[in-house]
Amino acid sequence: MEHPFKKIGKKVAVVGCKHTTRDFILGLESYGFFIDHCVTIS
Repeated sequence: MEHPFKKIGKKVAVVGCKHTTRDFILGLESYGFFIDHCVTIS
């Protein structure tokens, strides 16, 4: 089953420090969300 965001073309962007951003992205991807853009602050 395809994720609903893929059908309607929603874009997801994430901004944060490198450690929390990585954990957040992995968490979102485990629920089927796909990140299109990421800005990492070190």
